[in-house]
Amino acid sequence: MNRLYSLLGTGNYKQCMYELGDQVAGMTSFVQIAIVELLANTEYPIEEIVIFTTAKARERNEYLLRTELEERDINVPVRFVPVVETLTDQNMWELFEQVYDEIHSNDRVFFDITHGF
Repeated sequence: MNRLYSLLGTGNYKQCMYELGDQVAGMTSFVQIAIVELLANTEYPIEEIVIFTTAKARERNEYLLRTELEERDINVPVRFVPVVETLTDQNMWELFEQVYDEIHSNDRVFFDITHGF
């Protein structure tokens, strides 16, 4: 399965344009949407989006992300994985372990690292 692993933050996401080679995604506030659009007609279309997010970020931006996915008729399943609000040396390793545990054998993995803590 082609899975996109991404982070969702608490910021005010603004519209922008994303490109991949000569392809251009529609204006979007979310890179996850752009990645799905840019890879849709390739040999690696995204089949699931896994989003690591804090409770605060999910509360603030999940609805906006899901609304935009629906408006664009993107039917890729989205799954949210809760993470801690504040990173420490100890729980950073726990976060890495969470990410690792989400990866399945035989998956094709796409990591979005445009947003971080």
